[in-house]
Amino acid sequence: MRYLLQDESGKAGLSIFLFLILLSLVIGGIYMLDNMGLIDAEKTFYTYAEDIPVLNEYLMPSPISEAEYRQERLRERQRELEKKEANLEQKELVLQEKREELEEKQTKLNHQEETLAQRELALAQRRRRFEEDEERYKYLARLYASMRPADAAQRIENIKNDKVVIAILRRMEERSASVILSNMNSARVAVITRKVANYPG
Repeated sequence: MRYLLQDESGKAGLSIFLFLILLSLVIGGIYMLDNMGLIDAEKTFYTYAEDIPVLNEYLMPSPISEAEYRQERLRERQRELEKKEANLEQKELVLQEKREELEEKQTKLNHQEETLAQRELALAQRRRRFEEDEERYKYLARLYASMRPADAAQRIENIKNDKVVIAILRRMEERSASVILSNMNSARVAVITRKVANYPG
């Protein structure tokens, strides 16, 4: 009989212990939800307590304190909203600054791309002119080399631009160029010869 009583008291103690743990978990969960703003634990408690006469008499606040409580909760919410609004405004300012920086970088990049495109176009035009000039010089070199040296010399002397004369002569065989030079005015030949010596290859 004594063992039976001890067993029963042990079960009762364990039941109380488990009940206290469960109660702690429930209270802790309510506290967490209240802190997260998902529920208003105090208001909920007072709502249910109104139906219990003893709790209603000893625990329920007076109408004035309830109004003050609600007013304070409204003020807290107002302060939280103002704080969140200030944080949002700060983030918007930071985003605006980053947006302006990106727009400035994009503008510089567009300008660089435009400048590069213009340079590429200019280079392509110079290359095309060079190729056209090269073909023209080769054609004139073949033409003058096929003529009588005296006639070729006379026509080349009529070309005022010494660079063009040098370009034509450099595209001829040395023998043809030397024969034509021997039929040209000696003073002009001296100038051209001096320039050919300094002319880039």
